[in-house]
Amino acid sequence: MAPNGYAWWYVDAINPQTHDALTIIAFIGSVFSPYYARARRKQAANAYNHVALNAVLYPAAGGKRWAMTERGKTALQHSPEHLQIGRSSLTWSGQRLRIELDEISVPWLRRIQGSIELTPRCQPETAFELAPGHIWHPAMPLADVEVNLNTPDWHWQGSGYADHNAGAEPLEDAFKRWTWSRSASTDEVTVFYETHAKDAEHTLLATSIDANGNFADQDIPPVQALPTTGWRIKRSTRARNAKVTRTLEDTPFYARSLVATEQGHSMHESLDMNRFAAPWVQTLLPFRMPRRAG
Repeated sequence: MAPNGYAWWYVDAINPQTHDALTIIAFIGSVFSPYYARARRKQAANAYNHVALNAVLYPAAGGKRWAMTERGKTALQHSPEHLQIGRSSLTWSGQRLRIELDEISVPWLRRIQGSIELTPRCQPETAFELAPGHIWHPAMPLADVEVNLNTPDWHWQGSGYADHNAGAEPLEDAFKRWTWSRSASTDEVTVFYETHAKDAEHTLLATSIDANGNFADQDIPPVQALPTTGWRIKRSTRARNAKVTRTLEDTPFYARSLVATEQGHSMHESLDMNRFAAPWVQTLLPFRMPRRAG
């Protein structure tokens, strides 16, 4: 991986009965890390020395658990089929992705422990360039998910999604902001990915992917503004009659939301990299992202 580069693997899943939700993001070159950002300001930094497993549980009844401990290169093991960061891992068997979690959430120091399995209905090979050197690959756009966590006691089946992003330079060097959303039916997922680059380029991907892995361009609805977050992050979407039903994450530079649209519920994110790079935000991040040597 290039110095100052990054790669991450993103997974989300929703329980259709209870509306419990979760997200997992495994980072090499943790793009939201204040430690990695500090290292890059001094010299070219080693992405493998800034790895993290972000695990977040969103019970419908409340009581979110959020873990993101950054670790050094001695905590990383990786191959094409296996990625281990600390005590947690992602393993591809050829038929399913198994995630083993053993993390401590902050700030309340509660454990997140157990397994999540994704069985993809399709595995498209098509990847998209969001900006020069920045790639997005919807690796498992439709997946069946089985969640078996011991702590907390979560055992359910639902629908899920997984993708992969990678880049050769820091996100804040390439992008000012972006919005992303995905909504799924039984046999199709629709994704809108809208980026605003530092060089003023504007990219909008609007695609659907069916259970056979076939892509189809989508009509692009006009931008609909959504309510700003508590941290005054602007949110918008490419959907008609959209409504935020639940704000899952509200941070100084990032928001994750559940949004109801005419097509159903979508997972939605808004990212402001100008905010992320602001010194006052950098001073806050270590409280949510502790760093351990291994």
